[in-house]
Amino acid sequence: MLIYGGGGLGNTSNTAILAVASDGTVQIKSATAETVYLDLQGYFTSDDSGIAPGGFVPVDAKRILDTATGVGVTKARLAPGDTIAFQVGGTASVPIDASAVAINITVTNRGSNAGYVTPFPTGGSRPNTSLNYPGGNGIQTGIGAQVALSADGQMSISNPAAASSTIDLWVDIQGFFTASEEGGIFTPGTGRVLDTRVSPNTAIAGGDTLAVQVAGVRGVPVSGSGVSAVVLSITALRPQLTAGGYARVWADGDTEPATTSINYAPNSIRTNTITVPLGDNGKVVIRNKTTDAVNFVLDVQGWYQDIPLPKISCNSPATDGYWSLAPITTTTACQVVAPPVSMGDGVLSLVVDGEDQDDVLLSDQVTTTKNISIAAGPGAHHITASVRSDSLDRTREADYDFGSGDWSKANIIPSLPNGANSNSLTPTLTIGTDAAPFAENVKAKFSLSGNPDGSAPILTTDSTFDPFAIPSGLLNAGSTYYWHADISGPNNTKTATANVSTPWWSFTATVDPDAAAVSSNSTSSTRARKPVVSTKGITGPECGLATLIIVRGSNEGKGSKTLTADGYAYASGGYGRLGVLVTQFLRDPTFYIYAESLKYPANIAPSLSSLGYADSLNYGTSNLVGALKALAKRCPHSNILLAGYSQGAQVIGRVLSSPTSSILGKSVTDKIAAVVLEGDPTYYRDEAIDAAGSGTGQGLLNIMRKRGSMDGWKGTRAGAGLSTTKLYQSVRSYCYAGDYFCQTNLTSKGSTIHGSYGTQAQGKRMHDYIVSFLYG
Repeated sequence: MLIYGGGGLGNTSNTAILAVASDGTVQIKSATAETVYLDLQGYFTSDDSGIAPGGFVPVDAKRILDTATGVGVTKARLAPGDTIAFQVGGTASVPIDASAVAINITVTNRGSNAGYVTPFPTGGSRPNTSLNYPGGNGIQTGIGAQVALSADGQMSISNPAAASSTIDLWVDIQGFFTASEEGGIFTPGTGRVLDTRVSPNTAIAGGDTLAVQVAGVRGVPVSGSGVSAVVLSITALRPQLTAGGYARVWADGDTEPATTSINYAPNSIRTNTITVPLGDNGKVVIRNKTTDAVNFVLDVQGWYQDIPLPKISCNSPATDGYWSLAPITTTTACQVVAPPVSMGDGVLSLVVDGEDQDDVLLSDQVTTTKNISIAAGPGAHHITASVRSDSLDRTREADYDFGSGDWSKANIIPSLPNGANSNSLTPTLTIGTDAAPFAENVKAKFSLSGNPDGSAPILTTDSTFDPFAIPSGLLNAGSTYYWHADISGPNNTKTATANVSTPWWSFTATVDPDAAAVSSNSTSSTRARKPVVSTKGITGPECGLATLIIVRGSNEGKGSKTLTADGYAYASGGYGRLGVLVTQFLRDPTFYIYAESLKYPANIAPSLSSLGYADSLNYGTSNLVGALKALAKRCPHSNILLAGYSQGAQVIGRVLSSPTSSILGKSVTDKIAAVVLEGDPTYYRDEAIDAAGSGTGQGLLNIMRKRGSMDGWKGTRAGAGLSTTKLYQSVRSYCYAGDYFCQTNLTSKGSTIHGSYGTQAQGKRMHDYIVSFLYG
């Protein structure tokens, strides 16, 4: 961890990242009797309940501050008592909203006294901590540190002691910590990976380099397993030499940086902690930047690891993004290569054209290959490969798209074909194809008539991307109606515009018996319910007191296990930030709760399959309706709970909003006990469903939902201060002030706030709200 007193130049400091025992303690062993000070810079958590949840991202080392030449600040030395502030976020590949950084501080003493420096976020109170530098004019000392940044990305460094020396400072960036789910997760470890004093090693000559294998050594995971950086103690031992110097350490295969990793004074032994990326071969390189040979020791303190993306490839011509109007006439062979996952619990999940393949357990030492064959013929093909590690609590997902064919040459498939019963007096009209899907920006104009030839139409819509729901009051039960679509838009390669007019299809207007008991013409109707609290008569393999359906947010990973029997949801995984709510129920032995996650794309940007945000919403809405009906049938004595984040919250809102909710039927709505929404882009301020303390702005997409459309959902509750006879809102919407989407705060800070709902504290709030309805 630290060699101290080497050379008698004064107090010595080092940063170390240590594992904490189960009782919250660390141990210190000293070779001699010494006074020891421990200063806390931060901590790592085993879940996402930390102050700044997220991971570490290494960057190519770069100097961001040099007071001697004026890099980052005005050229000026720091006298005793001085403090300097400088910008870190937004420089040297560090994002403006980074929560903290790993740096190396080099202090050049311009006097004779020893002293110390203290780094801290600009604008905050200077902590009573110290990174010591020794006495001696011209002596340089390198000190690694992890330092939080201010909200605007600034850091300050103070030279506070009145009896210290005037100094110059260098600061070299090594990486940054994110406030999101991106970046590597830290795993502590110990072990020596290099000692040049031990044969067959030898001291590194002046100016020479040495490549050192780190991955796969002393517990560090093997190359290719997602290890992004290692934390090393580097010790330079120079007991017989008289010249000072420094060393650089960087990833093998990268360009040597113009930075320092450790500085050593004449006849001294110095230790520093550095965070270094690894080369593709798992090695780091040390260069001894002095004229004399120096011995070095490298000890592992831990490593940052993320799961690398699986790689998908297909044979020619089916490259990622390929599309041909002429159908592909031969079988396409594709290959998925998944990395090793060091914790031994890695699972590869594959979805090929919407069909789940068998999960594959991954090695912790070598890559795993899975071959896929896709039959010839027109159509869009989409491969999703995801690697999941439960130990790391991470999923990484790769997508691959290709296809062939022209939608305008395919058969058009109607949602209500000839002779169908509508099962609703407000059915939804939509169309698809049996081969190539509709290209982006293809629109349809729907016409409805009471005559077989389409004359005297009852209505004709504008051209629209979306399915069209026939308004209430137009259809009479038992009557026959006719409809068709005029379709226009670019072909699948966007090289020409196509226009297709479908035939006229007939259907008979019929009523859904389950929907008859639910009012569909009022936004204030009360769905009052007293939930079932007995587990007697439970049917089905996964029916308890309640089942919680999670609808994840945009771009959050899908579930990694087999779909539930009804095909609308995953039996586990796919919870995204709402995993904290699932965790709360797992920790609560009072309730017999099952959780599943909705199967839907959760996309923002469209792909070749045209699954952009609007398509994803439609897909999610349809599947959620199906999942609710299937769950109510499968578990007739169970409560239903819903939780949605971001796009997932909007999906739930579309299904529960009056009058749309009438399609569920009373047998379903009576079972919905409680609903929680986070970061809903259709958020309205001052709705009855708004959680206390939510922001006062409006959602970015609130025009897509009518104000008050979910206020009618109410039920009985029990708990401290709650009346057992009063009805309470059973939908609660949480929207943090400054949220990018639900408060229209279109800044990077707003994006960070939008991603900050996944804390255990928020999970506890949602859990406590929900269970009060289960006790009702």
